Amino acid sequence: MVIKTKEIMYGSEKTHHTWINFNGKAIKMKPTWRIEDLIDLEYFLEQDEISDDDAIFHRDREVFLKDVVPKLKYQELSDKTDRKTAIRIWLESRRKIVGSSGEKHSALPGRLFADMLSFVSILMLIIGILTGMGLAFTLLQYQGSEPVNVSTYLGIFVLLQIVLIGMLAIFSLFRRFIRSLRYFSLTQLIFGTLLAGLFRKTAARTKNALSVEKRNRFSSIAGMIKGQKQLYGSVFYWPVFMLAQIVGIGFNLGVLGGSLLRIIGADLAFGWQSTIQFSSRAVYLFVKTMAIPWSPFISPPLAHPTYEQIDGSRMVLKEGIYHLTTPDLVSWWPFLLLAVCFYGFLPRIILLIGSMIAKKSALAKIDLNHVPCNRLLRRMTTPRVETLGRTQVNHERIPSENQNTNHLAPTQKPSALPEQEVWGLIPDDIADYLSVEDLNAIIKHMPGISLKQRIDISFDFEKDQEALEVMTDKGYDDNGPMVLLLQEGWLPPIFETFLYLRELREMLGTKALIHIFLIGKPTPDNAVTPVDTRDWQTWKQAIQKHSDPFLEINGLRNS
Repeated sequence: MVIKTKEIMYGSEKTHHTWINFNGKAIKMKPTWRIEDLIDLEYFLEQDEISDDDAIFHRDREVFLKDVVPKLKYQELSDKTDRKTAIRIWLESRRKIVGSSGEKHSALPGRLFADMLSFVSILMLIIGILTGMGLAFTLLQYQGSEPVNVSTYLGIFVLLQIVLIGMLAIFSLFRRFIRSLRYFSLTQLIFGTLLAGLFRKTAARTKNALSVEKRNRFSSIAGMIKGQKQLYGSVFYWPVFMLAQIVGIGFNLGVLGGSLLRIIGADLAFGWQSTIQFSSRAVYLFVKTMAIPWSPFISPPLAHPTYEQIDGSRMVLKEGIYHLTTPDLVSWWPFLLLAVCFYGFLPRIILLIGSMIAKKSALAKIDLNHVPCNRLLRRMTTPRVETLGRTQVNHERIPSENQNTNHLAPTQKPSALPEQEVWGLIPDDIADYLSVEDLNAIIKHMPGISLKQRIDISFDFEKDQEALEVMTDKGYDDNGPMVLLLQEGWLPPIFETFLYLRELREMLGTKALIHIFLIGKPTPDNAVTPVDTRDWQTWKQAIQKHSDPFLEINGLRNS
């Protein structure tokens, strides 16, 4: 069995596909997700938020019928893999449109991010090399009167790096067990701010040469780097972490290169001294312990100085260096370089490889279950029906399994999202006049959703908590339960409402979908009426300010 990965061009974009060659037969697997794909996806979804609803509904439904249905073989989008595959096919379709639009030199945000990340990685590597080399040259200055202090070299180039890596490990444990620190990272704060700022400055400096659309692409990348922690978890943390390791790798390469150049090009002498009166035996045991990683395949005196060499290179201030012998003074440099390799360079390589694996794992775990993706899936899976007088006409044609995907035949029912159960939260003032039939009519306006249980609430979380705890029972996946909160849209969104939503979010989890369904003022003949357009916009703007990707607004709107 042979596994191969190939890049396929979609317009101006590349997509990674994997083939498994099994007994001479090539089987195409589902495409793998990359960070560039997520950036392009969010960019397109954001564009659709301000586009014409009818136009994007028609476009997305066509993509589903022509591209998604044949590739999924009419399976329901019943699991995360099917959902992600359908969204990926849609993304590739959007990329094709951009690639065929005639903008040959235009680049999507994902490509811009990949190119800029490569540039920044090379820049960080060069900065690290120059910094390490400069420090090594500065520290290894020998004027012939006083040897280079081994303690200073080890302290700056070895022990300090060990302390930093140890602090990283300890803080990672704190992040795992302390919820408030879960999304905080000093590395991401420094390098993420640097990278996001670079994108913003690039957009600002080229504003006269770039169109508004292209400047928006730069801005969307900066926003994705700085935010989306709740949505994509650690996906955007790992590239920033990798940048930090690249700087560390460059720094250690600079130290090794600079040290070797000084050792080869100058007559260096190394000695040790300390205000604290360590014995030569204690220093020997310390050096021997540090040399354990490479001692199995490198023997003394290359692995580390012998006891006699350590004792012979001890500097005493009042005695000077004239009593010290050259073999003892030059015996330290192999140990120093090996210490930098094994305690500085090698750990950074391991952390870089580990972060690459962790990034791939984080990308594999994303479920794309947030509000914009759910809207996209509903647009794709909801049939288009036109009403002519009293006759409803369905113009859709579903591709036959044996036909070319460019031709459509009305043979099978299209795939659809599986039905999901929702908990209906009904405020007391609405519950007084809302009948079971009214609630069922509201649920029908949300395709693929059925009512699991109705819970009347008072908007006092302490009073409602006991009734709401029934939703936290086990049996849900990682996303948690789905909630439908009914609201009177003609009433303005107030602070107490969003405080209640925040407490509800803490109870249900960060990825539980909460739908706010707006209704208008009830009339004597109808308890469920549409919401005025102005009221709808007021609620929409208030919800957007909270930047919760799993909080969605629905409802009945006046045309």
